[in-house]
Amino acid sequence: MNPPMVRLLTLLTVKALASAIPATLFLFFVSDYFLASRTPASMLLLTYFVSALVGIALWQRPLARLGPHRVMTTAMVMGCLSFVWVLLLAHDGLIGFAIVCVLTGLALGAELICPALLIGQGLQATPQSLGSNQSATIFGRWQLLAKCSLAAAAGLCLPGLALLGYQPGTSEGLQGLLWVYAGLPCLLKLVAIGLQSKIPTTPLPQ
Repeated sequence: MNPPMVRLLTLLTVKALASAIPATLFLFFVSDYFLASRTPASMLLLTYFVSALVGIALWQRPLARLGPHRVMTTAMVMGCLSFVWVLLLAHDGLIGFAIVCVLTGLALGAELICPALLIGQGLQATPQSLGSNQSATIFGRWQLLAKCSLAAAAGLCLPGLALLGYQPGTSEGLQGLLWVYAGLPCLLKLVAIGLQSKIPTTPLPQ
């Protein structure tokens, strides 16, 4: 793989990890930090994914006009600015958290459709060096890296939270849970935004 493709897969992996951490800890956070039952937790999760579905439709026009590079950057900034407010929510801030779920879900819509387009643009930029088999290999590597991000989030977050004193089902270590759930993903998203700024924008077809 050429260096631009390596950088692209790196930023997509960092972004995937930033999304995988709150996905892994969502039920723990809602039930222990907000003391919510499974019913509101399920409704919040449904709100998030419905917002993502709406976001996929809403991002289509900006995507055609600006291209996946700018749309991805905009969506990551939007997601980061929305999600960081979780750090300021009190234990009775479930309504505020619902608003965050809507905004981050809308941003997720773009983050779901842009990676494949960015990889496709990267492949088109170097057609002379990549055959169809190699292109399929790169998409396969991206899928593997995305799944590794989910595995890493599940395998590292809970043991890490235990070291911070968090005990599921109790009020112990809730500050550690808050910062791992919301603070760490925002930090990783900022790293991904920085990596994307180093990748040249492919001109849109005329």
